Amino acid sequence: MLPSYLLYCGYELLARRQVGHRLPRPRTAAIAFVCYAVGLNLGALLGGGGMRLRLYTRAGLRAGQAARIAGFAMLTNWLGYAALAGVVLLAAPLPLPPGTGDRMLWRVPGVVLLLLVMAYLVLCARRGGRRLHLRGHAFAIPSLRMALLQLLFSGLNWMTLGLLLYLLLPPGMDYPRVLAIVLVAAMAGVLLHTPAGLGAWESMLW
Repeated sequence: MLPSYLLYCGYELLARRQVGHRLPRPRTAAIAFVCYAVGLNLGALLGGGGMRLRLYTRAGLRAGQAARIAGFAMLTNWLGYAALAGVVLLAAPLPLPPGTGDRMLWRVPGVVLLLLVMAYLVLCARRGGRRLHLRGHAFAIPSLRMALLQLLFSGLNWMTLGLLLYLLLPPGMDYPRVLAIVLVAAMAGVLLHTPAGLGAWESMLW
């Protein structure tokens, strides 16, 4: 899991640059490390939101800055997820339960996810650096270079998680299929609000 933790810390360092706060990089990475550990074990809401807010405000940042950091890190995480899930669902769709339809139905959400990623990249290419106002808060749209870094860090992180599970499983399953299971199980864990996706991963593997 250490490579995944390190890549997740990279999310926070990208957020540091995007938001423009001046906390030292080692402290920023340490906050990310702690929040990731808490989020995995107790749920994303506490780890990604409440814990970040507490640690960053204690470090001297304003609550608004902490919220923008958390939002940017969350966007980074799901941007890479969407890109990777889109490719995997198109290339290695999972079989659906009997009677629920053709497994090629996985291609529909795969295409939708890739279109969303492309839309974000186009937005960053054309509007990067401009301010987006939402409910009284201003957010700077990342540059295309920053968006590509988000995509790189997050994509590598999800691929690492898939590789870790692939290495733990007995021989017989190919890596793309295992990666697809990881991605679908992660979404199921979010929807079920279970800590660390408890039960979702087991159900998908079964």
